[in-house]
Amino acid sequence: MTITHLQSRIDARDGTAVTVYTTPGCQTCPGVIRNIRDRGYEPTIVDITTDDAAYGYVTRTLGYQEVPVVVVSGPEFEDHWSGRRPDKVIEFLPKVAAA
Repeated sequence: MTITHLQSRIDARDGTAVTVYTTPGCQTCPGVIRNIRDRGYEPTIVDITTDDAAYGYVTRTLGYQEVPVVVVSGPEFEDHWSGRRPDKVIEFLPKVAAA
């Protein structure tokens, strides 16, 4: 994924980008992704078992040991969490009309 590609996703949703870090077989991940999509956002989905840089970012930089890890960033904020957190999805992703 290039910076240009990510920027187009950010621009498409009023400056908000959503990335979900996952692994194959993650049982919680599909529900989290569905919750994000239900609010009108299309997250970037990254499999940390096939991307060493993403694995390092999730485990060393952010400090998480389980997926899903959701990173939401906008022009004036960034937040991240692990697991099923519908409260965070609602807080950081206002519902928008489907694109």
